[in-house]
Amino acid sequence: MTALVPAVVTRGGGAAHRIRSVDGLRAVAVAAVIGYHVEAGPSGGFLGVDLFFVISGFVITRLLLRQKKAGTFAMGEFYAHRVRRLLPALLCVILAVQLWVWTADLTSMRSTVNAQSLAALFFCGNWYTIYADVDYWSVQPDSAPLNHLWSLAVEEQFYLVWPFLVVLLIGRSARLRTLAVVAGTGAVVSYALAAFHYMPSLPDRAYLGTDTRAGALCLGALCACVTAVFGSRVQQASRSRWVLPVLALLSGGVLAALWSHAAIDSSSLYDWQLPLAGLSAAVLIGALTLLERAPRDTRPHPLARLVLGCMTARPVVAVGSISYGLYLWHWPVWIYVHRTYPDWQLSTQQVVVCAASLAAAALSYRFVEAPARRVRLRAVLLSVAGASAVIGAFCLVTDPVLDTTPNDQGPVVSGVR
Repeated sequence: MTALVPAVVTRGGGAAHRIRSVDGLRAVAVAAVIGYHVEAGPSGGFLGVDLFFVISGFVITRLLLRQKKAGTFAMGEFYAHRVRRLLPALLCVILAVQLWVWTADLTSMRSTVNAQSLAALFFCGNWYTIYADVDYWSVQPDSAPLNHLWSLAVEEQFYLVWPFLVVLLIGRSARLRTLAVVAGTGAVVSYALAAFHYMPSLPDRAYLGTDTRAGALCLGALCACVTAVFGSRVQQASRSRWVLPVLALLSGGVLAALWSHAAIDSSSLYDWQLPLAGLSAAVLIGALTLLERAPRDTRPHPLARLVLGCMTARPVVAVGSISYGLYLWHWPVWIYVHRTYPDWQLSTQQVVVCAASLAAAALSYRFVEAPARRVRLRAVLLSVAGASAVIGAFCLVTDPVLDTTPNDQGPVVSGVR
């Protein structure tokens, strides 16, 4: 995304409109989530979703602020960009899952898949899960290949509100401090609501609610405001040459510790681990952004070169650039392999799922996501509307019935049994 300040020549080269180190963080986040789901990652790998949330809040807010300052912001164009970015790949995943369930005649999965498909089309999968008779923690894991779309619903519901707040609060005087206070307050309130709503026997409300999970998105927005207001001063300070890379390493270390020890069914997750994970992610993103955006004539500290070298390595950035597709495809692929080839060794399943997910995400990016950003908006909207209508009609015709069969094998989100 483009910086709020005028484009400058940076060590990354060129007019910086994309932060490569943030793409690197996307790769780290999706690797943590996939590793967690396929039982190959740390116990707290699910916190990679929170890193995604912080990144999303940061990137979108930077875009809004830049466009608002340049006088080029248009609400319609903003949401058109969201349609181009999200819906084509999402619809491909839903269609693929529906095709698999139909051709394989998996009647036991049809009810859950149909209901979750309809919820995904309206970006309300998290609230469907909270208030439907089937909850996130008891649905059979092999029957829910679209269960992971709750996080996409949280993000899109946030985007229904946040752009209007930016337009309302940021006038010609560019009162970024006011917006920063709102974002910070929103984060505090959201994390407090998560702790308030958590109940060991009924964790859905705390874990899946938009109001209880928007804290990370708000922290990302706060990070964008802070770097816009104080970024230049920090970069000009002589100590920033080593302070920023140290902050990046420390915040990354905190995230690594949380990812290694956090438990999804613990009250500590809602009391302090989620806020700490979000804050650490925001500090890490801010530090990496200021390091990467430093003017070329600023001599980088060796530690800064090391940190940026790791986060902007070409393979890491490449994975980060397809992280959205990876997130969309990995869970349905895992369910497919787990259900179709149950006799395979776990290690074989893990390798196949990772390889197949990478291939599907790369193909999706090359033939679906990238073309959708280049073709005329009218063509994209017509295609999206047509595909959505077909999916919706099919789900309604096949009569989605909620599956209330209890299951005590643990939460679907963990992937661990």
